[in-house]
Amino acid sequence: MTEEKTKLNEQDLVKTVRSTIKVSSCLNDIDNLHDDKKYFKYQFRTSANRWSRFVETHTSTLMKSFTEENGDALIDVYTAFDKSCSQFKFKTEARASLIQLYCKLKSSIWDIENMEKDGEEMYNQILAHNTKVLVNQIERQYPEIKNAKDLNGVSVTEIIDFLNGLGNDLMYKKEK
Repeated sequence: MTEEKTKLNEQDLVKTVRSTIKVSSCLNDIDNLHDDKKYFKYQFRTSANRWSRFVETHTSTLMKSFTEENGDALIDVYTAFDKSCSQFKFKTEARASLIQLYCKLKSSIWDIENMEKDGEEMYNQILAHNTKVLVNQIERQYPEIKNAKDLNGVSVTEIIDFLNGLGNDLMYKKEK
């Protein structure tokens, strides 16, 4: 029983790492939007800034330990994740950043909600709660985002599913 519990914890740890990388990557999208007057305004601006400060504070220790553990692997995963996201093209860079932000946030929540046990831990619950607040604000302020498609007709739902699968491909911890 203890061995099975350890395997679940290892799988949840991988999901925690995936979720943390996704939200860290979201900070780049928010930075890209920061000077955009079309999207980065009103309550979204306030919520995004608040969420960014929260993520920077709460993920810095975790990201530091990942970097110390195996910095090259972390950079490889982070780079592969961002490169994969860039394949989706939109009319403007700002729109791409907004939609990528939304999709990464939703995928991060999916990672946490699909944890066996550790999704109940305080860190993951706080991260999920704060991320849901930002997702809800994006959906209220930009309701059309749920039906958005990239220039090739790929829907937001398909992008989120792709990110969920990509996380599995990049970081799935197989049983030994």
